[in-house]
Amino acid sequence: MVPNERETWGFSDGLASGNQFKHFHKKHPREYVSCFANLEKVRLLLSEGHTVGQLSLGFLGSEGEGLWRVGQSKVPHAKETRLYVFAEEETKTLHILGIGTKETQTRDIKEAKETIRKAFRKKE
Repeated sequence: MVPNERETWGFSDGLASGNQFKHFHKKHPREYVSCFANLEKVRLLLSEGHTVGQLSLGFLGSEGEGLWRVGQSKVPHAKETRLYVFAEEETKTLHILGIGTKETQTRDIKEAKETIRKAFRKKE
C-alpha cells in the first residue's frame, strides 16, 4: 500500500436476519438509527487505517471471539441497544450479525458467536 492510501471498509448484512432488524427498527427507531450512525463512525476510522482493537470509543466494546458491540449514543430516554458486528480484516468488511437490547444480550451474543464460528472459523 502506498503511504496515505487507505482501503475503504464496507458492510455486509448477509449473515443477519432481516426480520430481526425490521422488527427492531419499528419498535426502537431512534436507537436503531443511532447504532448505525455509530457503526458508520467505526467504518470511517477503520478506513483511515485503524484496527478495531485500537479504537477507544464509548459506544464500542469487545464481546470476545472477534465479536464487537456497537451501542447507541446521545438518545434521550433510550432503550439500551447493541448492534453486533464482526470485523473481517482480510476483506475489509464489517459483517452485521444482530441487534438487541440489554434484556436479549446473553442470547444475542451467543447467537452472534455461533454465526462467527460457522462462517469464519475453519474446521480442523
